[in-house]
Amino acid sequence: MEVRIRMKKFLIFSALALMLGYSSVFAGQPAETKPGGNVTAAMLTSDKPVEFDVLEGKSTIEFIGKSFMHHFEGISHEPEGFTKGPFNNALYTDCEIKVPVNSLEGNALGGKKDDLSKNIHENLESDKYPFITFKLKKWVPGKKVDLKNGEADYLVQGDLTIHNVTKSVIFPIKMDIENGYLHFKGEYDRLNVHDYGVEPKPLMSIIHVGDHVDVKFDIYEDINTKEKAG
Repeated sequence: MEVRIRMKKFLIFSALALMLGYSSVFAGQPAETKPGGNVTAAMLTSDKPVEFDVLEGKSTIEFIGKSFMHHFEGISHEPEGFTKGPFNNALYTDCEIKVPVNSLEGNALGGKKDDLSKNIHENLESDKYPFITFKLKKWVPGKKVDLKNGEADYLVQGDLTIHNVTKSVIFPIKMDIENGYLHFKGEYDRLNVHDYGVEPKPLMSIIHVGDHVDVKFDIYEDINTKEKAG
């Protein structure tokens, strides 16, 4: 009986020692941190020009079209470019975004379609005109501009070049800071591809493609490496 009691006490003591030991180990470890960007709200309210670079791989631009059968998308995860402040004076803000045409992946029915990707690249003649480009001309502050908290709405006007044809476009965007990144989100609806000299070829020679596409973008930027070093 006495042996059992001693054994029981020993087991309890051992369990407590293990618990305390693990607790002290975990207590000494730093908290896990998620990677993020280096953008702060103070950068948006500064009078000093600050440049931010588009993050390839994290940013996306989608061209959404439709046929008589279903919707399809051309999605790029490789946009490149920059945005340059100061943001508290919209007259001096600059921005340029470029999308490599061959980075557009065709998606339909929930998956990537190589024949659709090829169709998009051929329609846009990517061998002759390798980029889709947007250059900011002007942006007008919207109803919500709270740069101190890193949030703002703007109405953007700029030049969109597709297939070597440039047209002026106007669309709304939302800007905020997400996990330390400068984040822009918006869309431009019913872009007529005929306005850019694009004649959509039928998919697989039988599926007619519509003349209009909706453009959606989700752009993340971080402070330019030179700015960071300075």
